[in-house]
Amino acid sequence: LTFYNSNDCSGQFENVRLSGSEGSCIVRNGLGATYENCNDGGGSGGDCFPADAIVELRDGSLKRMDEIATGDEVRVSQEEFSEVFFWGHKDADAVSTKYVLVSLASGRTITLSKNHLIYANDKLTPAKQLKIGDVLLETASGESVVARIDLVTKRGLYNPHTLHGDIVVDGVIASTHTALMFPALSHMLLAIERCAYRLGFSLFGSVFETERPAILTALMGALPSAK
Repeated sequence: LTFYNSNDCSGQFENVRLSGSEGSCIVRNGLGATYENCNDGGGSGGDCFPADAIVELRDGSLKRMDEIATGDEVRVSQEEFSEVFFWGHKDADAVSTKYVLVSLASGRTITLSKNHLIYANDKLTPAKQLKIGDVLLETASGESVVARIDLVTKRGLYNPHTLHGDIVVDGVIASTHTALMFPALSHMLLAIERCAYRLGFSLFGSVFETERPAILTALMGALPSAK
């Protein structure tokens, strides 16, 4: 990892380097704290959806990802809805050049970051590992086969976490978790924030919305991943 002076990953900071994943980007804010940016300038991203991704609310209305608010009840399966209680990322200005656009035989498409987990062949799979012929879960038809996979550029990095742990995006069922950590472990670590939300407050607030603290990145690197 390399320290940079700005959020667009330009202006290397004092040539300081740390060991880490290829393409990751560290930025330094005005207070001197360092963070890992979900958008690395090459747009690798970790666990996000673009701004124009669509979700369905309990009342049947549709919202873009950048219109969702904490507390919204969104569809998480064919029959269930669940409240958004926390944002792992919420950055309207970031642009990723490496979103994975998955086109299904049914005509539906879903776009997500390469490390975001999605149900394929009845198991959670990072988007970067999807293959032509894999079977994804839809809310309309139940299942549909992957017909094409492309890398695309999209604006916005959003990752709403639901109390349930899944979310339906563009009619396709995905997890709210990332391959950087086992979903069960991630869900467990968020238990305290779920409890706080149910009591009417948030422990983390918006601290993770645009940047991930470097200390958390280091912790995640030391824990088992789903890669």
